[in-house]
Parts: sequence; structure tokens; C-alpha cells
Amino acid sequence: MTIDRFAEKYTSITPYQYGANNPIKFIDVNGDSITVSYGDRSLSYDNGNFYENGSLVERNKRGKITGKGSSFFRSVEGMISTLNSTDAGSEIVSQLSGSKNIFDIKYRKGAANFIAGFESFSSPELINNASALQVLSERGKIIEGFPANQFGSGGTIYFDPYVKLPTSTTTGTVSADQTIVLFHELYHAAEANLGLLDGSGRLHNGSSGIVREIRAVYAANILRDQLNKGYYRKTTTSINAQGNLVAPPLPSGFYRSFLFPHPLK
Repeated sequence: MTIDRFAEKYTSITPYQYGANNPIKFIDVNGDSITVSYGDRSLSYDNGNFYENGSLVERNKRGKITGKGSSFFRSVEGMISTLNSTDAGSEIVSQLSGSKNIFDIKYRKGAANFIAGFESFSSPELINNASALQVLSERGKIIEGFPANQFGSGGTIYFDPYVKLPTSTTTGTVSADQTIVLFHELYHAAEANLGLLDGSGRLHNGSSGIVREIRAVYAANILRDQLNKGYYRKTTTSINAQGNLVAPPLPSGFYRSFLFPHPLK
């Protein structure tokens, strides 16, 4: 069991913050990892591999993960593999894998949402940290009475890979691609990692929307293009009347180049 390598930098928070104050459950293979959880079982992801209790996860003769929650773990593993085959997906997976924060992809029936913080402890300060830029620009905290003591935080992606809801795209109505749904939530996590989640409303491309959702839909459409799928039409803020992507509101040129290094051709 180790303490956070950034503990001396952030003296106002616990040295086990990297593991949601639970360094036994949320192990960190290289000090930087994504975890995937089903019930009380948790695997760590690092560089294309899954680990359990510090060792490579047990697999059957066909190379499939076995044991409790194996179907969920296999689904997420396949989706991460697909993401890693694209520029946009591999960029986000790489950013989260290389973060000092922990991001837990956790099974919850019917769910697809990102929450800053973890179930194991109350973490309103992490919500403020995940939206640190908004907190600074608006001079008001997302949750009052708690500190915003650093830029960025970890969090939980609640996810059900088995949901197949109808989705409107530029090629027609199709069943939702859960790999893209997972990417959408991982993108929220990538913003939280940098303290850039923004829950404010904004008029953009002739429609109003929440900034974090406008950005995530735009990013998901970049991924959809790289997977040769039609653009997502859930909101009109992402594409114009001609069916072309419209870049979302971004804090700075640095931010755009950091999270969108692979512009559409």
C-alpha cells in the first residue's frame, strides 16, 4: 500500500486521495490507472492489460476474463480496445490512464453518467475540483462550504454496456453504440481530470445547452467520424444545417489542442 506521489503538493487532502481513500480496493499499478468495477470486484487497467490484486487478471484458455462480473469486464475491455484503435479514443484513454487521479468504470443497470468522486466517501470538494475553471471564472463554488483546492479530480463512470436505446444520427435512427456512449462519459472524466467540467448554460450554434454536454457530443462526433458512423443528432449544438460539426465553446487554444489533437479532415 502506497501514498499518493503528489501528497506533498496537496497537503490539504489525504495522501490516499488517488485511491478514493481506499488504497486496498483501488490499487494503482503504476501510480496511474483506470479501474473497472462490478459489485465488490475491481480490476485495474493499464496499457491494454487488466490486473487484479496487482497481478494480471485470470483468463480462460480462450483468453477471456473469468469470474464474477466477467461479462461486464469483457464488454468494457472490448470497448476500450475499440477506442484505442482510433485517434480520439486512444487520446482520452491515454490521458486518463496517465493521470494522478483514479477513474472507476462501475456497473450500474441502465446507467451512463460520470460523477466526480466515489461511492466510498463523501467528496463534494472533488466536484469543485473537477469544475475548478468554472469555479474560478464565476467566483462561486459548485458546492458551497467545501474547498476547491486543486485543478482536477477523479470520479466514477456508472455504465451499463447492455442498454440499446434508439439514437438519431445523420444516417438515420439506430441502436445506441455503447462504445461511443462510454467514450462520451470518459470525455467528461477527461475534463474533470483537468478541472474543466463546465455545468453552465450556453447559447451555441443557435441552440442552448450545457457546456459540458456540448463538448462531449462534439468529441463523440469526432469519434463517430473515425469509426465511419453518422453524426449524433441528440442536440443541434454540435452540427449545423449543412451537417457539419461546429466546434464547441472552449476555454483556451491550449485546451483545444490538448483535448482535440486530431481535427476532422
